[in-house]
Formats: sequence, structure tokens, C-alpha cells
Amino acid sequence: MTFGDLFHRWFESYKGTVKETTASVRLAEYGRMKDEFGDRLVTSFRPYECQQIADDLANRYAKPEQKLIILTAPFEYAERLELIEVSPFKKVKLVKRKKTEKKENFYSKDELKTFLDYVRENEAFDKYTLYRLLAFSGMRIGEALALNWSDIDFDKATLSIDKTLSKDRVTNRTVVNPPKTPSSIRKIKIDHTTIETLAKLKELQQGTSEIVFPNTKSRYRDSSNTSKELKKIYVKMEKHGLILRRLSPHGFRHTHTSLLFQAGVNIKVIQKRLGHANVEMTLNIYTHLTDQFQAESERKFLDFMEGV
Repeated sequence: MTFGDLFHRWFESYKGTVKETTASVRLAEYGRMKDEFGDRLVTSFRPYECQQIADDLANRYAKPEQKLIILTAPFEYAERLELIEVSPFKKVKLVKRKKTEKKENFYSKDELKTFLDYVRENEAFDKYTLYRLLAFSGMRIGEALALNWSDIDFDKATLSIDKTLSKDRVTNRTVVNPPKTPSSIRKIKIDHTTIETLAKLKELQQGTSEIVFPNTKSRYRDSSNTSKELKKIYVKMEKHGLILRRLSPHGFRHTHTSLLFQAGVNIKVIQKRLGHANVEMTLNIYTHLTDQFQAESERKFLDFMEGV
């Protein structure tokens, strides 16, 4: 039996247990590894070589586990069904590279104002609306691009978030899916200025699309194109002498979270607004922020208690 044969036997069993997009990612990853491993006999894999494969993936990719699972999962499947005696990957250890210190992927209040002021004055109105919405709602980029006008209650100033965009790795098409977790389905309040901005965008569209942020063909935008557009905005800003830290679209969600912490918003409220399953998830993702504001809180307490 070749590894290709084993992979497809495993995949037929696996694909019904996960979302279609996740299955598509696994199939696409196999496609990239097929030439190297597809025609090899299952019995030709040896533990020492498998460890070398894992080490090589760890050196080449930021998330090597997403690559390695294409090899390990089919062998675990084969071992479980007694197609082989033991998986050659059973004792393999994935040692990740030491992480380099990441630059902060969020803005301060003043930095955000500088960015939004520039985009409002120099870019198309839909771009300004998108980045203001991301920064003032904490939505994920896929959630924002999936918004329809019917998801917005202008009278109550609320947004209903119940879907997201993703890329089908096989067809390369943008598809609308429900969020990965039930906690991501939520209704959030939006500030008055952002609601007015959205209302103006709707007026400018003149009823041409039910999608809030459509592409030129009135279809859902590709989120990867949004990343490219953002980079172009930064290039133009820098030509005008405005030098800001370059964020990813997701950085505006981080910005929103940072400003919520600075405003003293309760962690439980932040968790619900971001669509996290529990407070622990919020704390784990934003450890750098919670540590920072814990230190500030301790300093304020010590200042308050001085002389006692």
C-alpha cells in the first residue's frame, strides 16, 4: 500500500467529522506533499526519517503541526485499524523554533485616530467604513466581510454576527460559513458614529447590493485582497510622511480589545463581545495586555495607599 492510498482511505473517514473548509485545507496540504510522499510504500517509512521530516517542517513553517498532521493522522488511522503494527511517527517529537518577539499588532487611541483620519480623507469611503467598523466592533475580518445590511439594526445600533467568510482551498472560491464555535454567534452594540458611517455607506450603494462590503461584482470580497489593499494604504501614507506601525486586518480587532482594556471594561464583557468561548481564552490570547493593565492597576493601588 502506498502512502497516497492510505491518505485517501483516512481522508474518506475523516472528512465527515470536520467542517468542509477544514477538510479542504487538509486535502490541499496533501496535494502539496503528494509528489514527495504519495507513491512511497507505507512500509518504507522509518522512525528516524520521520523525525527528520518533522524537524524539517519545524524549520520551514511557522505552524509545522498543520503540515505534519497530513502524515501522522493517516498512520495513526492505519495503526488503529491494524493495517500496520505501529505508526513510524508514534515517537516523533515536533520541536518548534524559538519564537521571535512579535511586534505589537494593535494601535493606541492616537495612532488609530491618525490612521482613520488619513483613510477617511484619502481612500474610498467603503475602506474607511470597514476599518472603523473593525476597530470599533472587534469583529474578525471574515465576519465583517460577510455582513449583510439585514444584519444591522440601525434603530437599536446593533450588529448580528452569525457567519464568516473563508476560502475553499480546493476551488479557491470565497464561501460563507457559520462561525467555528457557537460563542462566535453574537449581537453587539455599536457606537453612534460608526452606525452613522454605515448608514452613509448604505446610502452611497443605492441598493445595488445586500452585502455591506461587496467587491466590484457585488459579491463577497476575498479577505486576502483586503490585506493587499491595506498594505497599499500604508505605502501611500508613508509617501505622505505618515509613518505608522503596519497592522494586519486582524490587528484592528486587537486594537479594539486593547482599547477596551484601557477603558476598564469588564473582562467578561470583552469575552462576549469578541465571541470567545470563555474568559480563559480571552486572557490567554491577550496575555500581553492583561499583564500590562495589571501592572498599571497595581501602581494605581500603591499610589492610592501611599502613606498608610
